[in-house]
Amino acid sequence: MKYKNVFGELEFELGNFFVPHRTGCTGQYRILKHEPWYVTDARFADEFWDTVPPFNSWIQAVKFLKENYKDLL
Repeated sequence: MKYKNVFGELEFELGNFFVPHRTGCTGQYRILKHEPWYVTDARFADEFWDTVPPFNSWIQAVKFLKENYKDLL
């Protein structure tokens, strides 16, 4: 688990998933996934591949990622 990215910005990372924290953000925090050549939204591992909803708080997004890490693609 890392808490800062290469630019020194706050970012929580768990496996291939990460939650960036940008200063001046309008309140939409997303769980993203590193792919080999791009970054995409995290998705649930269900039959519909639903995307993870945005969160109003960075802490909520990090907590959700920790609790549901095994259920995400």
